[in-house]
Amino acid sequence: MGNLALVNALNRDALRAGLESYFADVGYSPRMKEAMIEATLEALKIEFESLLPDGCTWAWNTTTITGSHGLSDDEIISLMISAQMAVAHQLPEIEDRVRAECGE
Repeated sequence: MGNLALVNALNRDALRAGLESYFADVGYSPRMKEAMIEATLEALKIEFESLLPDGCTWAWNTTTITGSHGLSDDEIISLMISAQMAVAHQLPEIEDRVRAECGE
């Protein structure tokens, strides 16, 4: 995968770094912040995979999509952006669930 934009869009560590920055000044405890990052990443994985063609999964540790998909790099990036937007709308529910799980 030579497209740097695509690699960054599918890289779990890059996405995690972005979420760490996003949640940095929210005022969460360290435990709550970590739980929010992990829950948001999991929601993103589920949402992104739901947009992929049947039989495809996102192997985020290797920044690849497994299965036969026939999608261009631009189409994959567009799907990731759509998944990110969907998860952004889910953040209040994710936060409620994480607060209950963390007891905060």
